[in-house]
Amino acid sequence: LPLVGSATALALDQDLLCIHLLSGQEGAPVLSRGAAGGLPLELLTALGTLHLDDGGTTIGEAARRGELVMCEDVEQEPGWQPFRDAITTAGIRSVWAAPILGSRGVLGTITGFSRTAGRLTGDQVELLSLYAGHAAAAIERERLFDEATRRNRVLESLRGMLEPLAGPERVDGGLAVALLALCRGLGAGGTGVSVVARGQAPRWSVVALDGAETDSLQLLAAQGSKVDIGGYYIPDEALATKVMRPSATFNAIIDGM
Repeated sequence: LPLVGSATALALDQDLLCIHLLSGQEGAPVLSRGAAGGLPLELLTALGTLHLDDGGTTIGEAARRGELVMCEDVEQEPGWQPFRDAITTAGIRSVWAAPILGSRGVLGTITGFSRTAGRLTGDQVELLSLYAGHAAAAIERERLFDEATRRNRVLESLRGMLEPLAGPERVDGGLAVALLALCRGLGAGGTGVSVVARGQAPRWSVVALDGAETDSLQLLAAQGSKVDIGGYYIPDEALATKVMRPSATFNAIIDGM
């Protein structure tokens, strides 16, 4: 993507250029700076993250409308008021922004800044459309690679989980190794599996890599197995407490109430 940005700047004779990528954070669309060239630090920082719902900058309008937006004079554009200091310090007079359109809609924007008032020429608009297509291809290729890498990691985790189960180890030992491989492959703090044998109650086999997951897995592990609590009507208090309150963290919370 930085290479596409550099090529775009060179083709359009544009010294100040920025590329934003569109993403969603908790349902709110956000434009995050992906690459930039020639922008002063203050303006670069101000443009780091743009929320589409915050206002009508040229960049946000291009992403919302899915078309090229040109602002001949930022001094007259209300949407740039929050960035007035950074814009003034950088000496910016005009701005244009074009959407990066992928197979599933807008992926981001390419934005150019100029220290003179004016608009892009027809030839420049055509070149911009061409390089926006190159940017879209680069973004989608990178996301496809990331998704393939994620899926391969999951498949490798499953393979690492199944191989011990098919080996000579007894079930309990094999499960521990398998669950450990699954935890590491998925980046999970802990995992568990319910083992069901014919004629027996289900029991849990668990592995936790950190203390945060241990407590919830302890609660799972305590489910579904027969236990001796020293009697039904008058149980042994120590045995019952050990079985009914397996999580030290949860016990501390209860005791502190």
